Amino acid sequence: MFRPAYVFACVCFIMAAVGAWYTADRAVAQFERQSEEDVSRALRVAAHDWARVKANGLTIELSGVAPDEIERFRALEIMAQVIDADRIEDAVLVIPPQEIAPPRFTLEVLRNEDRISLIGLVPSASGREEILTRLEDITAQMVVTDMLETADHPFPAEWIAALDYGLENLRQLPRSKISISSTEVTVTAVTDSIDEQQSVRSRLALSKPDGIDLYLDISAPRPVIAPFRFRLVLTPDGADLLSCSADTETTRQKILTTVAELGVDGKLRCEIGLGVPTTDWAAAIEIVVDALEEIGSGSISFADSDVTLIANETADPATFEAVIGRLESDLPELFSLNAVLPPHQADVDATGVDRTAELTAKLNLDGELMITGRIDTAVSRGSVLSVAGALFGLEKVELDTLTDADLPNTWAVRSMTAVKALHVLREGSAVVQPEKITITGRADFEQASSEVDRILSTDLGGFGNYEIDVTFDPALIPAPTGISDIECEAAIAAILDQTPLVFDAGSVILTEDSERTLSLISAKLTECPQAQFEIQGHTDSQGPDDLNLEISQSRAETVLSGLLNRRVLIDGMEAKGFGSDEPIADNETEEGRALNRRITFVLKSTLEQQARAADMAAQESVEPTDGDGAAAASTDVEVEQQSEEEESESGSN
Repeated sequence: MFRPAYVFACVCFIMAAVGAWYTADRAVAQFERQSEEDVSRALRVAAHDWARVKANGLTIELSGVAPDEIERFRALEIMAQVIDADRIEDAVLVIPPQEIAPPRFTLEVLRNEDRISLIGLVPSASGREEILTRLEDITAQMVVTDMLETADHPFPAEWIAALDYGLENLRQLPRSKISISSTEVTVTAVTDSIDEQQSVRSRLALSKPDGIDLYLDISAPRPVIAPFRFRLVLTPDGADLLSCSADTETTRQKILTTVAELGVDGKLRCEIGLGVPTTDWAAAIEIVVDALEEIGSGSISFADSDVTLIANETADPATFEAVIGRLESDLPELFSLNAVLPPHQADVDATGVDRTAELTAKLNLDGELMITGRIDTAVSRGSVLSVAGALFGLEKVELDTLTDADLPNTWAVRSMTAVKALHVLREGSAVVQPEKITITGRADFEQASSEVDRILSTDLGGFGNYEIDVTFDPALIPAPTGISDIECEAAIAAILDQTPLVFDAGSVILTEDSERTLSLISAKLTECPQAQFEIQGHTDSQGPDDLNLEISQSRAETVLSGLLNRRVLIDGMEAKGFGSDEPIADNETEEGRALNRRITFVLKSTLEQQARAADMAAQESVEPTDGDGAAAASTDVEVEQQSEEEESESGSN
């Protein structure tokens, strides 16, 4: 009995020990899991996603890669709020701190006709005051928007060289954006011509500092050319290229290569622009030039798709007919050919009397025009006198001609065209003969020869064989008179008050009296060549609004074209029609309607000032002026600044 009881007691004791151990182990595991979950949850709520938590008995290990020491300490603090700090084991790695990179200094300068904007981060040592001082002679008459920030930090040695280079070139680029850093300069600009574009590119490249990368985007707007022209005169002594137009650089090179093979003296020029009549333009020129070379001598004139080839009087008729026959079949489509072989005419008849039909117009440096020779009818005589009077002024025109009914029926057109071409010159003569017009003389601008050719080719069409011998003489360039833009505007307004620009009813053609008025305005504009005007066209209220707007726009453009034909610099001028929207008199009466049908010249600067004043007035109407009066004070300062700008502009003009 004693031994079994002893065994049973031992077994019960062992089972109780095992149960106690199992229960204690389960309790410890549950405690570990609960502590791990509580700490993990607290770290996730605090956005410490980098932290890793692992329970090891009663100890909780924190591991992971902390962004910095601050994050590590914050994680440990959060754990200490959940469990006893003695139970925390720190196994966190910390990302080593990096040195703060120096700022990248940059300056972006945007400039247009009346405003400069400064944007970027610049060193304090060469900050905004230093930059504005360097640009003082530019910004004195311009609105400056200063959005610069500065940083007191060392800057690379190349920064000063790049800054000097960018700001110096800004003075010579009125429409540009220049981006400057210590390693590179980027220049984006718009020039007025292809020649200026090439000049700017070369100048910028040659003056670039060492160690600075230069990126250029220099563009030049292509002018609209109408008509597209090409004129070449070939003589036994060589060729002379008088006029040339092309739509692309590739087309220009093809044309100039063709012409160069003829041995042209001097620099070859060919204007690039918009308006080429066909993609076969260069091919047609090459074909016709080859034909003229085979004939021997003569001239070629292209006006868009109209081609005129006039052979010399000494050309062999059989060769001429054979070449022209092939040429007519070889020319691309759309081109029409007018080929002329002039007959040989004796200048003196059997009696020794000169019977050559001729009209001569001579212009002297005082602007006086003497016209002598033959005219076909009295009506033609009046037409020639009218054109000459409109261009030169009737008081400076002397007409002494004889009527000859045997002259060609195109004589009047050719004579008026010759007078128009002569107006391009400062001094010279125009000689009209049955088979040829000859223009010789001197001009005060380089493109005079091309402008004479444009007038002759456009007005004569297929009726003209002509020669041009026009030279540019810088000594003839008139000295500036120094008249201000505001005085110029007032003078033009006075001319228009006395003799308004009048159009025939429903027409966009100026009357003869108005042509003389336009000549007076042109003369006044030569005294203020820098003035930029908006030419405004207005109508009365009769007729549909859309038609009135179209007519007013066309009339304003007619005036602008008339100024161009009178050699006025129209860069910066703009034609704008207003229809019947801005009457100055009652449209219910004929007198009022006559006053409303008008052309006005308004300075662009005046329009801009009016727009700024309207904007400021609109702002004043919505800004509060009570309280501390800050808004009112701000407006007063803006008005004072605007007044100072206007006085500065007026003084400079």
